[in-house]
Amino acid sequence: MPTLELNHRRRQFIANYLESGNATQAAIAAGYAPNSAGVHASRLLADPTVSAVIDSENAARLERLSVSADWIVSRLKAEALDRSPDSSHGARVAALTTLSKISGLYQKEAKAGSHVEFVINLGDPSEPSPMLERVT
Repeated sequence: MPTLELNHRRRQFIANYLESGNATQAAIAAGYAPNSAGVHASRLLADPTVSAVIDSENAARLERLSVSADWIVSRLKAEALDRSPDSSHGARVAALTTLSKISGLYQKEAKAGSHVEFVINLGDPSEPSPMLERVT
């Protein structure tokens, strides 16, 4: 697909997508018709110029916020291990699920039929999981 210049509508799409993370809603906010916004959003995200600007803006945001992949994982690990009175079981499960996805332990498999099965590879049960090491 040929790369098109970043006209006003494309810049609006990028700004809205960076704010919301929802490509279809970003396309609608940028002025694309709601009934075709999903198609336009998909095409825009596939455009090398648009995706390069989005990647660049995301990298700049992470740098401004001093956020790295290591920091995110350490915070997720801390949440997964938090047993304080203010913590919740749901937050621990969500953190563990996200860590499983990041580490590749959690794989979505499409199966025939109308359901989706998830496979969690826990490795050797006699070995301690590196994902559950305590964060200091």
